[in-house]
Amino acid sequence: MKQVKKMIELLVVKVGDEYVRAKDTGFEITKMDKASVFPVAESEQAEKLLSDVQESSPEGAGIFMLRIEEVPYGK
Repeated sequence: MKQVKKMIELLVVKVGDEYVRAKDTGFEITKMDKASVFPVAESEQAEKLLSDVQESSPEGAGIFMLRIEEVPYGK
């Protein structure tokens, strides 16, 4: 039986090599495992977060797409 792979695309805001996490009172710079991610269909939220970040850290901030492929794990 052929296994179907599932691909998920999410948007994330980065500053340099670090990621951004949205908070109730702004944002924080963090590692990937704590970053805020947004479905592509909700890109406005990522754009808003980017705008907030650029107000205080304009250098190197941008929106990036993460492509996650779901495949069976086995050793």
